Amino acid sequence: MARIQVLKEHGTIQRYRQGKCLPDGSRCDACRAANADYQRAFQLGLVAPKSNVTSIKSRKQPAKPRAPRADKRGEVERAVRAQLKDFAADNPTQVQMAIVAAQILDNPERVALHPTTIRQLGQIVEGLTAGKKKKSRGRLAAVQALTDRKTGSS
Repeated sequence: MARIQVLKEHGTIQRYRQGKCLPDGSRCDACRAANADYQRAFQLGLVAPKSNVTSIKSRKQPAKPRAPRADKRGEVERAVRAQLKDFAADNPTQVQMAIVAAQILDNPERVALHPTTIRQLGQIVEGLTAGKKKKSRGRLAAVQALTDRKTGSS
């Protein structure tokens, strides 16, 4: 038995998913607009995946003001700030990266990022606190220093 495909109405997400609205195999503007509305609503969390939404009027939602975090520092952030306060003047970018990593570790909603963030925070702190390594002067300078000593003592 041949299966008969019932085509949905144009301008719906169901028709967009069926595809081939136009004879050339592409989708019509109404179906693309319905898909764009659905995707926008999905990204805002207004619909669940693959729901029967036909169209949603998009309305920009006002940005919610963020509460200042200065008075609500977590335990890890306070420890990192205390440990790295002496390095802030020399390496402000790395210190700020360490603080952001500490804020992620203090946030229980971002627990999936904790293992990676712990490793990265450790590398940042180690790089800051290890101190500057003395750069070797190179082989030529070492040989030159040895020859200067020999010629100076003769």
